[in-house]
Amino acid sequence: MITQREITVASQVIDRTETFTFSDKNDLTGYVVSTSKPAALFVGNPCTNIPKRVGGCDAIHINPLPLALRQESYDFYAPPISGRPNPAAFFVRVMAHWNNTQVYEYDAGWKSLGTLNAGDHLTLDPNSVTKDVSLRCSQPCMAIQQV
Repeated sequence: MITQREITVASQVIDRTETFTFSDKNDLTGYVVSTSKPAALFVGNPCTNIPKRVGGCDAIHINPLPLALRQESYDFYAPPISGRPNPAAFFVRVMAHWNNTQVYEYDAGWKSLGTLNAGDHLTLDPNSVTKDVSLRCSQPCMAIQQV
């Protein structure tokens, strides 16, 4: 079942070795996928521009871990990517799994970036990212680096 803010968006019964594809033209950040039996989840976009103002048809695909398997540490590190014309041309997106999740960035001390509720996200824009990024969440969250 795929839900957004506790509203069912899609539901499909599949058997072993079958697949189910869900797509939408909107940003699916914050959607929740739940299953009654073990299943693999892959999410992505075969052709997007990151950042939006720079064309290139970038492919992004991730295999997010279930909440129960995520490590107890809520710290994330995103280094600049070497070999790029502008190594700082990336952004980091943090997505909360629980309400009232505090997000912090380390810059000569931990500073608050804000509070997120379940399904919400914040994005550090490439224009504000000039070096490696260290983030910390007060509760389980997911951080992804997009280049």
